[in-house]
Amino acid sequence: MRQYFFFILFLTMNTVAVAQVRGIVVGLDKMNTLYVGVNNPMKVAVSDIPEEHLQLIPSVGTISDPYHTHFCFEWQICHFDTNVASLVIRDTVNGLLNDTMYFNVKPELLWSRTWHHREEPYSLARGVALELNFSDFDLFPRVKGYHFMVLRKGQDVREAVNYGDRPNEQVSSLMDSVVPGDRVRFYKIKYTVGCDTEIRYHSGEIEYLIRG
Repeated sequence: MRQYFFFILFLTMNTVAVAQVRGIVVGLDKMNTLYVGVNNPMKVAVSDIPEEHLQLIPSVGTISDPYHTHFCFEWQICHFDTNVASLVIRDTVNGLLNDTMYFNVKPELLWSRTWHHREEPYSLARGVALELNFSDFDLFPRVKGYHFMVLRKGQDVREAVNYGDRPNEQVSSLMDSVVPGDRVRFYKIKYTVGCDTEIRYHSGEIEYLIRG
């Protein structure tokens, strides 16, 4: 009986889990996880079956071949509707393969945070920016709004609400007023990421001490 070896490698991962089902060897990366809003790179290859005979049918999202590279694809999911996705792999010519794989789906990645106080050579000179912890994704979340607070010892808290990523007049005035020793805080940060249009809230607060 002919045996087929099937590999799916998510390119951003560091560990590989191997399972064998019906003579099919599956190599997976990144804990078998897809992320919503980003293009998840993947490789699909089956021995003895040419790439042009493979059909990939995802249960959610779309799979494309943007690089026109051997067995390299991208799986894009733009809406978080389920935490499990399936992928049907078929041999469209000889019918020698028809199998289904399952993957976890997560609504967002983890972020690092940055804040630019004075004019700097960034497209967003001042305000808060969210960045991906994973360098594999060339993607930045789009900030849709936030609350900004200035805390100065011995004085009342001053705060303002901003809509969009660029500081409005009220927030800009507060930013201009800070002096060494002040603490500034961003909270209730709203953002979208990639092709996912759903507005999400950052789970924490971002606070900085202004130094001289």
